[in-house]
Amino acid sequence: MKPVLPKYVPIKHRLCRLMAEGRIGDRVSSENELALKYGVSRMTARKALNELFHDGQVEKRFVSPSRQLFGRSAGCGSAWKP
Repeated sequence: MKPVLPKYVPIKHRLCRLMAEGRIGDRVSSENELALKYGVSRMTARKALNELFHDGQVEKRFVSPSRQLFGRSAGCGSAWKP
């Protein structure tokens, strides 16, 4: 039986792949935008973004009036494929 991945994992890897392909500009989508796009809760989208942040793939910048995430590098240290 295949292990079931948490919902945030495929989102994280898809975002990482899109950044590597140059299909995401500097600014990464917000939690709310990702939640709507992938049909998940905002907290699931937040977990995916936090994982990218902790892996060093995105950085947080304070841009008035809120904090936004920006891509840092073209590579994602994982060979996972959906």
